[in-house]
Amino acid sequence: MQGAFVVRLGVDGSEDCAELSGRVEEVDTGRTLKFRSEKELVEFLRRASCGPVETQNAVAEREKETTNR
Repeated sequence: MQGAFVVRLGVDGSEDCAELSGRVEEVDTGRTLKFRSEKELVEFLRRASCGPVETQNAVAEREKETTNR
């Protein structure tokens, strides 16, 4: 089932809703991530939906952004 994900929100036991947190699993591969922000969740989904070349380019771009900060 390509492009399918299971997302569980609030798995850290925190009742603070200021930041979205939880766990996401890519159904095809079984890869999981415990995320602590919307940004982490979206990055996981983006990486999972990209092909290998697109993923490499996205990682290189993020590394460049981090270095320039």
